[in-house]
Amino acid sequence: MKHLFKKIKESFRSIIEIIVLVVAVFIPPIVDITSFIELCFKNVPIDFDNIKYLFLLKAGNWAIGLLFMLFILSKIRKYNKEKMFNTQNVYHDYPYLWYWFCAKILGYEKCNLKLVPIFTQFRLALNDTFPEYDVGAEDDYTVLEDEHIDIKKKNYGQVSKEINLVLADTYPIDDRQIPIGKRNLTTIAIERRRPDLSRYYSPKFVAKIVDEVRNLPINVKDINVYATTNPKHTLKISRNAFKLAERGNVEKLVVFQQERKGNRKFMKKGKIIYNNKG
Repeated sequence: MKHLFKKIKESFRSIIEIIVLVVAVFIPPIVDITSFIELCFKNVPIDFDNIKYLFLLKAGNWAIGLLFMLFILSKIRKYNKEKMFNTQNVYHDYPYLWYWFCAKILGYEKCNLKLVPIFTQFRLALNDTFPEYDVGAEDDYTVLEDEHIDIKKKNYGQVSKEINLVLADTYPIDDRQIPIGKRNLTTIAIERRRPDLSRYYSPKFVAKIVDEVRNLPINVKDINVYATTNPKHTLKISRNAFKLAERGNVEKLVVFQQERKGNRKFMKKGKIIYNNKG
């Protein structure tokens, strides 16, 4: 219940803004603004200064309501422009449509990616849903310039069309955590030798992932991602490895979310980030 309250509190401003926009549409029909305009200008000759009111009169109450809503929306967008989206210390597992609406309609331009599901981080980054993302201050990530990165390849004798990409960053990933139906696929596991569970930024870790993805055999079309990456790594990986427009041969990207309890297995069904198959 406390978790739900925090999520409602976090979205409270956006919810109120939506209510205000809806109410704005209905105010003119309810108060019958056109009748008021007609009464005010009944005996007034139409000239250049007041012709706009004639247009409003002809448009009707619903059109006036729509214009009023757009006016309010412009003020809301201007207000939200400097606001951060995702501010509470709560898990931000909102539907992507909610993120899109708040960014594209309500005008939020900056989104915090901490405590956001990894598959949503990928989707937000690849779709440029927000102009800017916050992954934490530079001090939040100790930079590791030259650490050892392990790359293990399994079932690589004959590379399958669909492969697994395992990215072990903050936490290790065991084979038993991968869904049973995906374990026999060609798998590339890239793992940092982490000293502890703190957040680190490793340019070498990101570079190795980018190299592996860009040098995949031409027959590889589908990638399943299993990741325990921190927000900064996720943002860099998604943009540098997968945001290739028409230059890459990967047609389908699926990110599997890890369960939050127990053995933290990855869910059987992944989230499709993009699917460019015709």
